[in-house]
Amino acid sequence: MDFDALSRIPTLRTKLAYIPFLGAVGGYRIGVKPLEGPWIIYDEDRHVQLAMKRELLLKKCQSYRHTHPSYQARLEAAAMLCRELPMPKGKNLHYCSAEMQDDLAIMEKSDGEWRMTAASICFPSNWVLKDKFEQPSNVIHAQVGDDKFRKAIHAGLDKVTEEIVERFNWALDDTFTLRHPEPGALQPNPLYLVPGLTKRNAGSKLFIRYERQTLRRLPETGALLFTVRVFADPLRHLKEEDPQYIPDFVKAYKRHKTQGPWCGPMFEYLEA
Repeated sequence: MDFDALSRIPTLRTKLAYIPFLGAVGGYRIGVKPLEGPWIIYDEDRHVQLAMKRELLLKKCQSYRHTHPSYQARLEAAAMLCRELPMPKGKNLHYCSAEMQDDLAIMEKSDGEWRMTAASICFPSNWVLKDKFEQPSNVIHAQVGDDKFRKAIHAGLDKVTEEIVERFNWALDDTFTLRHPEPGALQPNPLYLVPGLTKRNAGSKLFIRYERQTLRRLPETGALLFTVRVFADPLRHLKEEDPQYIPDFVKAYKRHKTQGPWCGPMFEYLEA
């Protein structure tokens, strides 16, 4: 199957992989914590998502970029990933990225700024790789939070150690499609466009899109290696499999997320 056909296959998981709104968290927050569990994770969607990534990375040669000076950092990151992935040693970063469900990015510091110098981004959340590649962190996060938040991100990158940390973010979406390359600032909120949304169908028409991001410093080059795993689960997974977390979701959504006409049917569905 080609990428478009593969992208129309919904998740095979029957429940949320993580609870990103646990404790009613949301909004713009860094929220890193030590890694819990394995660093690189595969799940039921592995075969479909790897097929999608191979289409983009190896056949269409899209979604991957690197600078020539990033060679040593790419070499170090690839060697580290080869030890984690079920694949032969000696593969490059481009190849490694096609063998894992996570997206990847390397940032290196120059002239006092952390810049993206290599990246494999197949499943962006409303951004385009070419717009952020080689840009400093404040430009990469220009559409996220305020200036204070972006300064906190920059300061946080300086403090990253070799210990792996992880963080989560989440949003509500109208589709399970993982690849969203359109810049979010240019798009209307898709939730306004969900047709015929009611409390009876909200569980199947609304989706929780969430990211698990990990970050670590590479010991030899001092570069930073990010992994980003994107999930998109129908809202019914929350109600049917993890109803104990509904109060956290509702409180977090009301406190941190955009309110609109979809909220009535959504909350009615969850609280029924």
